[in-house]
Parts: sequence; C-alpha cells; structure tokens
Amino acid sequence: MKFLLKFMRQLIIISTPAIVLLGCGISNNVGVNLINGQCPNGIGNAPYCMAVQIVNNGGGQNFINSTNFPISNISLTISNVPNIASPATSSSQYDPNGCLTSTIAPGGSCTFYLQLTGEAFPVASYESAQVILNYTVNNTLFGGSTTTGNYPFNAYEITNLYVMQQNGYLTVNNAAWTLSGLVESNDVANTIAVDTSQYGVLYIGGNQGIYPYSISQTALYSSIAASNANVKGANNLLISGGYLYTTNIPSTSSNQLFSYALSAESWINSSTSINPIWPKSITYSNSNILFISTSSASESSTPQNIYYCNISTTSSLYSCIFEGSSGLNLSQVYSLAVLAKPGSESSGTYTGLYAGGFGAAFGGLFIESGNTVGNSANTWSAVTPALESNTIGRINVLANANDNLGHALLVAGDISGNLWVVNATNPTIAYPVVIGNQDIAGAIVAMTFDQFSSTLYVATGTNVYACSGIGSTATNNFINASCTNLNIPINGNGPIVNLAIGSFLANSLNAPTSLLP
Repeated sequence: MKFLLKFMRQLIIISTPAIVLLGCGISNNVGVNLINGQCPNGIGNAPYCMAVQIVNNGGGQNFINSTNFPISNISLTISNVPNIASPATSSSQYDPNGCLTSTIAPGGSCTFYLQLTGEAFPVASYESAQVILNYTVNNTLFGGSTTTGNYPFNAYEITNLYVMQQNGYLTVNNAAWTLSGLVESNDVANTIAVDTSQYGVLYIGGNQGIYPYSISQTALYSSIAASNANVKGANNLLISGGYLYTTNIPSTSSNQLFSYALSAESWINSSTSINPIWPKSITYSNSNILFISTSSASESSTPQNIYYCNISTTSSLYSCIFEGSSGLNLSQVYSLAVLAKPGSESSGTYTGLYAGGFGAAFGGLFIESGNTVGNSANTWSAVTPALESNTIGRINVLANANDNLGHALLVAGDISGNLWVVNATNPTIAYPVVIGNQDIAGAIVAMTFDQFSSTLYVATGTNVYACSGIGSTATNNFINASCTNLNIPINGNGPIVNLAIGSFLANSLNAPTSLLP
C-alpha cells in the first residue's frame, strides 16, 4: 500500500499569485499550491496531511517586462484552527526541505507540510485555517534594499460522519456537503474504523480483507490483509495508539487477534488461538488491554467466551486468556465496552467491563464483578432498568459518551430502537432515554459519539439519527433527549453496518465529483 500511496498524487492550485510591487517594471509574484493528502514522511493519500508548495514567480525571471528577486526569511502563522501542526510548531518534522531557512530564486519553489494532530471539531461544522506566509524580498540586484511581503491563504478542516453500508456504499456527510458512492464492489463491508491518531484514513473490514480509504484523494486501495496470509477478513476493527487490531471473520482457519502498525503499514503481531468470532462481536481497548467477545452462529447456544489480551509492541505473539463468564446470562455477546469508574477502573466492586447481547431471561446488558480484569473467577450481574416497568432488549451495540459535565457514560442501543444510559456512579442501573420529538425506528445497529458537539449518532438498518441531550442528568429515573433523522441517502438494499467520525484537510469547501476517481 505504501508505494501505491506515494504514486497517487493530485496537484491542486487554489489561488492566483500575490503581487508585491517594488517599483516601475519590478514585481515579485509569490503564491502557493495546496496538495491534499501528502505527509512529510512520504505517506500519500492521508486525510490529515497537506503539502504547501511555495512558488516564487512561477514563470521564472524576465528582465524585459519585470524584475523578480529571491525570497528568504520565510515564516508562517496559523490562526483559528489550533490542531494543525506545521513548521511553526516543529520545523524539523514539517519542513523537511528547509523552506523556512532557504532562499527561493525566481522560478523556484519549496514544499513544507501541514498535518492535523487529531480530532477537534464537531461534525456539524467546518473550520477555516487562516495561514499567512511571510517572507523577505531580496531586492539588491540594482542597489535596492530588501522588502517584506506576505501571502495569505486558507486551508479547511472538514469533519465527516462516515456511514458504511454492507453493500459497499459509503456516504460522507459533513457541514459543507454530502456525497454517497460505491467504494467497494468486490466484497461486502462489515465494519469501519478511522485512524484519528496519525493520518485520518478510514479502514473498511470485509469478508475477504481490510481496505484503506482516503477522502483526501477519493481513492480506495487494495486490501492490506494480503500482507499476512492468516488475515482473511474482518468483522471488527479497533484503532488505538497507532495500531489497528482485528480478528478474523468466522469459519477461517486462523482464529486469532492480529495487529497492524499504521505508520509502518505492516502486520506485526498475532495472538494465541481463540474461539471463532461471531460477526456481531467487537473488541474494546483500554490502555494496553484488549477484550474480545466470541460467540457461536446460533442465538440459542450457550454463552461463549470473553478474552483478555495483553498488548505489547515488543512481543511477537499476544497472550489472550479466558476472562470468565459465570453469571453472564447472554446466549450471544454482541458488544463489549469499558466504563471507567472514578479513580481506577480495576478497583472497587466492578471492573468496569460491560457486555451486551441477547439475553432471553435477564435482559441484554451485564457488568463484570471483581477487583481486577483478567481473572477467570470474576462473575457477572445484570444491569437493570431504573424504571421497573421497562425491559432491556437485545443489545446490539455499546458506545462511550460524556455527560454535560464531562463525566464518562455508557450508551446501549437495543433491538427495539431504545437507548439506555449507564453512569459510573450507578454502574448497575440503566436509565431509559425518552425521545420527545422523534422515535428511532428499527433495531439500533451502530452508534458513535461526537464529543465536540455532545451528539450521539445512531444508525438503524436504513436511517441515521443525531441525538442531543444523551449526556443530560437523569430526572425521575429517565433521560430526556432529542433525536433528528438526518435523511442521509441510503443506496440499494444494503443495510448500514457502522458509523465513524473523521476529519480531513481540504483546499476548498467544494464536494468531490465522486468518492472514487
């Protein structure tokens, strides 16, 4: 993939040159070309990255019509968007060509880089980074003196809500535009995850492999799973600390946990063998710990296993041990999540680990009891509704969120379109969410929380809702919220499989002509 990324480049000129008049027949034309997706380390098609090419008089020197001079003492200032790294923050990393210390002759150019440091803005907004390029014009050819100049330009940070359908259609929704298209025609899509730690690339897990997608160049690349013969496909993806973790789809020969180094673009580790993974199960990472739920293909089967895996970047083989399922009255575990308790997750009566799924007798949400995780002697107990008249249905998905004071919450979505909220103060009580303006129609299949707008995005098979008020304080044993159907276009009969949030740097607010070249 690395070589493919480097060759797929697209040069986009966004502005006309700035003109600095220095006297009759003397002028300097300085401008920039913004190249989406290019990183200073050579990685291409990375949504978080942008190359900035400074051009000093692109036509070269012309003594007949005008005289141009070299420019030097280059500096830049960036305002309005604080999460952009640049030569102003680290010249050694983002100015590998030494533009800020170079002298650029007429007709010459030099390239430095901008890169997002992570997510910082809500989906329902876009931000304009105001960049000013300052420089000195060395007007000494005919006995003149140096003159200062500047060139202002804008780069845009756009935050997307990605909606992935099983039939390979991806919809990109943001505050500037919405676009949908078929990005994977040779495989089905099971899940997606965004690399918010380095490059902003979207990864799609299918039955045959894992596919990186970059909105910056609107390109889907070949499967990265081919670099490891044991990785057949993915129904769950998790990105943490610069690594992508996945387990194989069911019925493959190698049922293990695998890790992929995003910066090196290579598979590095795998785990000891674990039981077959049911497509609805997910993994959850907490620091150096990964939890994996395994289930059989039938909801009438007995409870399956939950594994605790210690993650180490120095070990070539992960060790995954049985977490224990005593008291876990779920015939299928569809989702795992950790709700950190005040102080330490591993102290107190509960570990903070939750399991959601299909529970015929006791509801669909359980919490693990015990002082530490990684102990097969731990037991599980049911999370009960705050209102006795309510019943928690089959929990398809769990999501982490924050309340209006910044405290951690757990949100559970069930098969009947109901939302439940659990807080660390009452870890065994689930508060029902009362949606006043619009019900969520259908089983909830995916959720993602936008912490910058306190909005929970919820997907059923064919609709996506934006829900506000999920983090409000519970009153009378329930939480009032407001949900709005976004009416995002759904293509064909492919149900929604997952949602994700990720930003990219763009040279304009114009929508791409398509999601593929």
